[in-house]
Amino acid sequence: DKKLVEDITIGNVLQPGAAANSSRMGAFLAGYPETTTNNTINRFCSSGLQAVATVANQIASHQIDIGIGGGVESMSQVGMTDSVNPDHLAPAVFECEQARNCMMPMGLTSENVAEQFGITREMQDKMAESSHAKAVNALKQGWSMSEITPYETIVKDK
Repeated sequence: DKKLVEDITIGNVLQPGAAANSSRMGAFLAGYPETTTNNTINRFCSSGLQAVATVANQIASHQIDIGIGGGVESMSQVGMTDSVNPDHLAPAVFECEQARNCMMPMGLTSENVAEQFGITREMQDKMAESSHAKAVNALKQGWSMSEITPYETIVKDK
């Protein structure tokens, strides 16, 4: 019963508009009532994971009994650097290296982390291949069938 869901928390890095709007609209489109509270978390790459942890902590601390945590992203709809306009930042941001580094695109950040920890492209490709092979095996074995749900969507030609 959707009326029993007390909170929905969704992780979203590239939050369009007023941020919580896409999460709230999704809740209404899924049939959740106005009484279900809703919020959106931006914790960069771990936004969805943080949303799940937040709901789990709400349940564990008896703030709510039933909640939903998840994540949503559309990398093709929003540019990763579109949300930061350097012209609107205080000059102090550019004078502090740590603050200035917050404007670095995530792609460059990942390259820096890989270099720092000696993770080569070949190592990344091998891990990706292994992960996909495990996913295919799980599907063939039927292990994850209860976690896969079909969705219909409309594809628009841009």
